[in-house]
Amino acid sequence: MSESVDILEQKENVAAGMLGALLLSTIGGALWVLLFYFNIFHEICGVACVVGAVIGYRLFAKSASLKGVILSIVISIFMLLVASYFSLTLDVYYAYQNWYANGEVAHAIEYYQALSGAYQFLSEPLIALACLKEFGIGILFVLLGSFVFIIDGVRHHKMMKEY
Repeated sequence: MSESVDILEQKENVAAGMLGALLLSTIGGALWVLLFYFNIFHEICGVACVVGAVIGYRLFAKSASLKGVILSIVISIFMLLVASYFSLTLDVYYAYQNWYANGEVAHAIEYYQALSGAYQFLSEPLIALACLKEFGIGILFVLLGSFVFIIDGVRHHKMMKEY
């Protein structure tokens, strides 16, 4: 019993927790891009992002709190945004490779060129809509994956109020 009280009273290191959430949510973001590359249902990696973020937050902050869960969700959504952009970059890169092979463009591009210019393709409504749809489904999976952690965070918050 005294060990659980000591854990509850431990000071939370929010900055370190956010760093841990960012680092471990990167695993989910990398899985997103990898599954996108293989044309598999990559949106489910939103669950991996939020689980990694919450675990990273708890490891680095040395505390489990509702604030940590909320920050982890926000960081996971940010990571999905980054992963979505990298997925768009892959699409742009391979589109240019195909256009070059078919003689539609004069030269192929390197991946870093696709990375720096992929945002320009978001001005096309169909591409922007497809990206928003994927991102929205990813957010849905983040929220589904965080459900258990939210319940745990609320339980922890109630325990902190009692002490």
